Amino acid sequence: MKGYTRVKKLSTFRKIALSFWDKPTTGLIYGHYHADATKALQYLEKIEKETGVKASVGVLAGRAMALAFDETPAFNSKIIWRGIYQKDTVDVYYQVDIDDGGDLAGVVVRDTQTKTPAEIATELRSKAKKLRTGGDEQYEKSQKGLLGKMPPLLIRWLMRLLIFLQYNLGFDLSKFGAKPDPFGTLMVSNVGPFEIDVAYAPLATPTRIPCVFLVGGVTEKPMVVGNEIKICESVTMSATFDHRYGDGNQIGRINRRLRDYMHDPERTEKSLAEGKGLPRTLTRLQRKANAIAEAEGAIQASPTAANDEAQAKPAQAESPKEDQQAATDKASPDKAEAKDDKESESSGSAEKN
Repeated sequence: MKGYTRVKKLSTFRKIALSFWDKPTTGLIYGHYHADATKALQYLEKIEKETGVKASVGVLAGRAMALAFDETPAFNSKIIWRGIYQKDTVDVYYQVDIDDGGDLAGVVVRDTQTKTPAEIATELRSKAKKLRTGGDEQYEKSQKGLLGKMPPLLIRWLMRLLIFLQYNLGFDLSKFGAKPDPFGTLMVSNVGPFEIDVAYAPLATPTRIPCVFLVGGVTEKPMVVGNEIKICESVTMSATFDHRYGDGNQIGRINRRLRDYMHDPERTEKSLAEGKGLPRTLTRLQRKANAIAEAEGAIQASPTAANDEAQAKPAQAESPKEDQQAATDKASPDKAEAKDDKESESSGSAEKN
């Protein structure tokens, strides 16, 4: 076309984007929220001081949305054969910028609703480093390798085929380098480092993710605090929802959880640690703790057969003494009671200590 020159060299993600999206014709819901980031930033400083882990506002926002999705499972789902299937865990796909805009990929943090911000930040940093340094085998073989060499039209049909085989037919594609459920149910992108305050992202149709969530940069804005107007550090977060999964009622619940968490994340994390609020999430946390406890108990309670036999022999050798002592106590009730009193006093003293 006259006046236009075709771009010949495209990044792998740009090819994928061209294969993903047609003209916008689907039902989408957009929204954004301005949050006072004062306490969130203070909490991030506390996390770094106590754990040595440097987390970001994007990590806190992703954690907040994971908790919100766990309490509003309508959006923690995927559509398969035009039916809605809710997922057992909230797996968040964090987008990762590679080579300063050279490509765009992402990593999945699974069970985000049960992990602390420090745990999320540590896992995210480790996986992002692998992506950027060539250590992520799937990215190197698929997105950077195979897909990077294909034209957008072929990528479109290949992606659709792979997603159809995995979700609709339940095929295990791990032997071909594809990870199970590679996109989770929520996509989070932190655009603050690019000096973007407010933005909206499109849904990536083949991923079957019902929500894309963007976190803007932290800026100073006038906000109402109590009955006064103050200049506060503020962050704007925006979301694009697929209307097929829910409507304003469910989105309102998600927004309230996001608002409560971002206003004071430390308070929410403390409540969760104390076993208060968010019944669905607490149930998952308890299951996780029980599983860890059971695993540790199984390791501690698994002596070898030789140890079992060695422990059994002293017990058998002491049995006659125990029988003799029982007979003596029976013959001397006063002595037995005195012995019980002495043991009771010892137990009370131990409890005080």
